[in-house]
Amino acid sequence: MTPPDNMSGGESFYFGCVSKEGEKNGCGVYWEGMRVVLVNKFWYQKGGSERYTFLLKDLLAVRGNTVIPFAMEDERNWPSEWSEHFVPHVDFWEADDAIPNQTGMLEKLSRVLWSRDAAARFGALLDEAKPDVVHLQNFAHQISPSILPECTKRGIPAVWTLHDYKALCPNYRMYTKGAPCERCKGGQYRNAVRLNCMGSRGASAAVALEMMLHHAVLDVYGKHIAAVIAPSTFMAERLREWKWEGRVEVIPNFVTRADAVPPPAPPQDAGERGQVLFIGRLAEEKGVEDFIEAAARLPKVPFAIIGDGPLAEFVRQRARHIANLTWLGQLERREVTTYLSRAALLCMPSRWYENAPYSVLEAMAAGVPVVATRIGGLPELVRDGETGVLVEPKNPKALAKTIEMLYGNGSALQAYGEAARRIATEQYGPTGHYERIIGLYRALAGVGEA
Repeated sequence: MTPPDNMSGGESFYFGCVSKEGEKNGCGVYWEGMRVVLVNKFWYQKGGSERYTFLLKDLLAVRGNTVIPFAMEDERNWPSEWSEHFVPHVDFWEADDAIPNQTGMLEKLSRVLWSRDAAARFGALLDEAKPDVVHLQNFAHQISPSILPECTKRGIPAVWTLHDYKALCPNYRMYTKGAPCERCKGGQYRNAVRLNCMGSRGASAAVALEMMLHHAVLDVYGKHIAAVIAPSTFMAERLREWKWEGRVEVIPNFVTRADAVPPPAPPQDAGERGQVLFIGRLAEEKGVEDFIEAAARLPKVPFAIIGDGPLAEFVRQRARHIANLTWLGQLERREVTTYLSRAALLCMPSRWYENAPYSVLEAMAAGVPVVATRIGGLPELVRDGETGVLVEPKNPKALAKTIEMLYGNGSALQAYGEAARRIATEQYGPTGHYERIIGLYRALAGVGEA
């Protein structure tokens, strides 16, 4: 089967063939024929939300649906025939890899609160593309909710996958002052300013004002979002506890068979087999400091860090002084997959409410056990004592003890890895995910049942 022309470049994915009845037959494809606008502020591989966005794009396209992107202009974007509709580039507080353009505060604030330009560009795209459904990913700040009424005006249902807590929390992480935070529950957004949770008073005030305007004043999400998708039950529970009104569907993320197949052998300098890996943003809430302290406690165990972020210089300095710790920096996806396939363990020592991190799913697909903290959606992915081990957050001593115990037990590593791969295949594969996503699209567009 030859993939459609609009599949993502640079990676090879196999999703399997399905017949019109939905059963695998190895050759036929059920050409759905729906037209879907995918909205994500970045149209290049930046993080987990983009990982999902591009996997979904390919999953939809290979089954005969038409995918139309809407994003922010950026020189790193993947090519698209629809890029003339993209919103102009602007840099914000949370962008570690921002392209310096000295965006003024007034421009930032106007984009965050309500962008008439974004709405006009999006409306023009909808008129030209004539989609059946709009599927939103991460779009806050750079695009803004100003685009949502454009869907309602045209009778196009909008679905929103929540990759973080932006729907509820001004700083989108529910993490402030070194700990999980739910102080804004009940619309108490002034706490974002009081705690300076964006790192600057101006940015904190802007996101607090944004939340008040979009939720309390305009109810823009309630009026214009037909359904939200929570990738974890934990996320869905937060929505209900915070009195989110509207349809909530729990649909976990997925991994492809390409993620489960061991990649070619790495180059000679790729490091030893059997490293304990950290993959993710180098930020306080990700627990990278706890990972480093665990490495310092286990000098005979090789540790490696893949990623970049605000703590990069701290990581660099610590790696210079800890002989068994290597910082590999930000790597291309193929390189990450190579390191992961040769790892003994993946470690995710997060301090914040992780939702559904892709690095855990990809480790499972590669047959790599995971040591993770018992927080957020992680216990839904990591089955304690079956596919890995859970520890309490912000406890590097316990983290080191657990890593040491597993690293020295080859039979446990093998058993956990085999269970992880099996569960990834059976419960987080593309076919089941596609069926749930396309079923939701059809129901909202009025062409099928949920």
